[in-house]
Amino acid sequence: MLKRIDTVFLPVTNLERSVAWYKETLGLTLRWKYEGYAAFHVAQTALTLFQADAVVPGKHEPFNFFVDDIKGTHAHLAGLGVAVSELRDHGDVVEFTVTDPDGNRLGIVWFEEK
Repeated sequence: MLKRIDTVFLPVTNLERSVAWYKETLGLTLRWKYEGYAAFHVAQTALTLFQADAVVPGKHEPFNFFVDDIKGTHAHLAGLGVAVSELRDHGDVVEFTVTDPDGNRLGIVWFEEK
């Protein structure tokens, strides 16, 4: 019945600033941009930023990005001055979080794909 998650929506308070951050910092490719919305390609799922009056980050990351090189990604983002947490190794999963300009926490994970 359900095949995949097609789109994840994330609120931002300054769409232009956020589009630049997601492109320049995370290296995402802009898929489309319309009034108040901008979508990026992330494999099969679109990440859509939408203009909001305020952002109230939750207690948990709304989603995780999967990477092939968790240590290299962590070092790269930290080197750019991005707020990153420490690497956390859970045995079969290694992860950390980053914070975007609006305070949205984003998970970055690696695990051995089977």
